[in-house]
Amino acid sequence: MENETNNENEIGAGNENRGMNAKQLGAAIGLGILVSIIFVSIGLAFSSGSLGQTGLASNSPVVSPAVVATGPVKEFALSISGGVYQPNPITVNKGDTVRLVADVNSIRGCYSTVVISKFGVRKTVKAGDNIIEFVASEAGTFQVTCGMGMAGGSIVVKDTNGTVPATTDVGQAKQGSCGSGGGGCGCGGG
Repeated sequence: MENETNNENEIGAGNENRGMNAKQLGAAIGLGILVSIIFVSIGLAFSSGSLGQTGLASNSPVVSPAVVATGPVKEFALSISGGVYQPNPITVNKGDTVRLVADVNSIRGCYSTVVISKFGVRKTVKAGDNIIEFVASEAGTFQVTCGMGMAGGSIVVKDTNGTVPATTDVGQAKQGSCGSGGGGCGCGGG
């Protein structure tokens, strides 16, 4: 009986040197669960894209480290009217950081995916996530479109002497408007 009393709190009774008491087992299980929760949380944050390049939570736009802004931040309210992003054109200087604050009440459907290929921009704007930011690293006139190429617009980037080189990347938006005339994405915009 006395042996049973001494060993009743041990797992693996009969081997006194290797047994783990109930408190130790509970602590080990609790620690294992806590570590698992932490790793799952970190994995979910990475997969949802809510962690920036540094691994820290970030709501700020990421600007490519290869492009260094040399000018001020130029901010524009971006909207759409008649299938054209407004203002049109957006005019800035080479080296400026361009911040477009999209009016999500006017920019809907396929228009909500804003593309400026020359500067690596492709972003779908929505309430709470409506800021597009990039550095105008090259002078010229460049196309702004929706994700399907239906909406048009342009950004004019002046070089250091205030001129706009003949370099252009402005195509024409596809004919028709979203959802009308049998073309487009069917969102009814336009």
